[in-house]
Amino acid sequence: PPTDDAESDITAVVSVPTFNLYVGEANGYMHSLPAAGSAAAFLVPASGYPFRDTTSAITGGAVYDHVQNRLFFGNAAGHVYTLKAYTNPWTLNTNFFRFETDDYLGATVAITTAPLYRFGVLYVSNAGGNLFLIDANNGAGGQTLMKTYTVSTGALSDISYDFTTNRIYVGTADGKFIAVPQVADPTPGSP
Repeated sequence: PPTDDAESDITAVVSVPTFNLYVGEANGYMHSLPAAGSAAAFLVPASGYPFRDTTSAITGGAVYDHVQNRLFFGNAAGHVYTLKAYTNPWTLNTNFFRFETDDYLGATVAITTAPLYRFGVLYVSNAGGNLFLIDANNGAGGQTLMKTYTVSTGALSDISYDFTTNRIYVGTADGKFIAVPQVADPTPGSP
């Protein structure tokens, strides 16, 4: 980690979706470190990491798209990030994208869970009881909100997928279990 980062708390679920370990911090840094190898190798971050766009804490786990080599995660400001392969430097709307849920809610509500990625659609829940369905690539390189469900007044759990029913499931802070149908990518063929 950078020297100004040495005292920050880890605030996100540690994720190992690839050969790298992804760790989010309270100061807004997302790290990518080798998940295997020697102790010395573990101290060398992946090219372009740590990533930071804002100082808002990374509060949810990361999910990796193995087909398009993209990383998805959220933060305390309600932003949902998509990081593509690193090219120097990190540039908004080129190799990383920021979807701001507060644009749709009119308030900042933290993304505190790991998103779910299924066939071009990103399912993201927040601490305010909202479930967002986002077109992960709208064909123009950006992201587009497809639908929002307000299913609770409190925090939602991580999102899961049931292969037998093609439904997306999320638990609520008030003890409910919500199912929504999986939706098709509105821009198929877009990476």
